[in-house]
Amino acid sequence: MPDKPAKLVDVFVELLDEGTETWRGTKALDMGDGLYKLLPTSNYDPEDEIWAFLPGDIVGLERAHTNIGIVENAVRHRNPDVIRIDVWMAEGSPLGSKRTNALVLGGGLYKILPTPAYDPAEEKWEFVPGDIVRLHEITRANGLFKFLVPLEKVEDAG
Repeated sequence: MPDKPAKLVDVFVELLDEGTETWRGTKALDMGDGLYKLLPTSNYDPEDEIWAFLPGDIVGLERAHTNIGIVENAVRHRNPDVIRIDVWMAEGSPLGSKRTNALVLGGGLYKILPTPAYDPAEEKWEFVPGDIVRLHEITRANGLFKFLVPLEKVEDAG
């Protein structure tokens, strides 16, 4: 029996460092079991656009509430124990916050993970990748958008 042809799915990956929440449409290859291999657009340029997940990454998909409405097939981390958070930038940074991932550790604790292009010499995060933190939920005045941000660093997670 011949192999099934590869199934391509339309997906949206969040762009980082755009100043506002921005999403790029692209394709992903269905790998089965709810996992997808993210593919680049025909004009993908990593110097021009910083994707939250890079072409070639194995990801999951979710329905996301964004500033442009609901995005079906939004790319998320392949590990269901990884969530999206916003980390405040240190004083003097031109950006107020940075979107990244955090691993759920349990007991209200999360480990901050870096973005694909994280460079500590360029970006001064208030809480850095590797920090174990507690999160706080912030809701915009319109009540539609909720953000999880680190509230405090936990020195001893054990």
